[in-house]
Amino acid sequence: MKIKTLAMFLLCVCLFCGCGDAAKTPFNVVIKDQSYLYSDMSSITVVYAEDKRLRDKFTDLYVMADQENLSFKLAKELGEFWDIEILESNKWLSLSSLVDYRFVPAKFSKVETTTFVLTSQTPCTLKFKVVGGDLQYNCKNGTSKVVNTFDVSKPLDIKLN
Repeated sequence: MKIKTLAMFLLCVCLFCGCGDAAKTPFNVVIKDQSYLYSDMSSITVVYAEDKRLRDKFTDLYVMADQENLSFKLAKELGEFWDIEILESNKWLSLSSLVDYRFVPAKFSKVETTTFVLTSQTPCTLKFKVVGGDLQYNCKNGTSKVVNTFDVSKPLDIKLN
C-alpha cells in the first residue's frame, strides 16, 4: 500500500512539475566556450553525442545577438571567415541562412564535433544553441533549411571584445 501511494505521489509530482516534457527533449549537444583570455578572437566547440532517436534528423546552429545591426566574423575550424550581419536583437537566427547557406545543415548521424572561431570589432554578447529538425528543400534557390525545430543543446553566451 505504501509503495503504491509513493508511486502515485511521484507520478503526480512529475506531471505537475513538467518532468514529462524534460524527458522528451534530448539535450545531446554540448557547446563549450574555448576562448583564450586576452585574445581578440573567441571560439566555441560544438560536441555531438550519439543518439538513435535523432539519427534521421538534421541539425543547425542558431545565434542571437544582444544588439541590433551587429557585424562579426565567424570561421568554421581552420576555414575562411564569413562576414555575418545581424539586424535584429534578441531573435534566434539560423547560421546557415546568415552565411548564405555556405554552412549546410547536416544529418545527426553524420555530424562531427566542430569548432567555430569568432571575432568582432564591436563589444557584444552572442548566444548560441543547436537545434534539430526536418530538412526542407527550396527548389527556387536550391537551399535547404531545418524546419520543425527543437532544441538539442542549452544556450551558451559568448562575450566578444
